[in-house]
Amino acid sequence: MFEALHELPHKQTPHEAMEFGLELLGHMVSSAAMSGCLYDINTDEMRFVAATGPGAERRRGTALA
Repeated sequence: MFEALHELPHKQTPHEAMEFGLELLGHMVSSAAMSGCLYDINTDEMRFVAATGPGAERRRGTALA
């Protein structure tokens, strides 16, 4: 995992970086589902930008207040 992290600064968007991070984590940790959120300071919400597993497509893009 450490060796793969050199790719992180080359990601163009926070979304790409989050997808990359979840992919790396998925190689290290066995799980049925994972998600990554980013905090939007303008709306005071946590937004799901990356997700895997059941319901991932439905969850991606939604926000929690």
